[in-house]
Amino acid sequence: MINFESLSEERSSFATLAKNLMTTVNVDSQRAKQERRALMEIASERGLLVCSGHGDVSRVMDNRLVGL
Repeated sequence: MINFESLSEERSSFATLAKNLMTTVNVDSQRAKQERRALMEIASERGLLVCSGHGDVSRVMDNRLVGL
């Protein structure tokens, strides 16, 4: 879970490098999608902060990450 909107253009470009160079950054892409959706749902329901290590600390609003 990365809040790409909070990244600088340079950092966002770097963060998508693995996606562009590799078939996938996940061992099981379908499972990773399910897990990200579940984490977004939990964070939204409980009003949790998302501290992904990339970009701003964020909250889920309208099904997307919004920086604080």
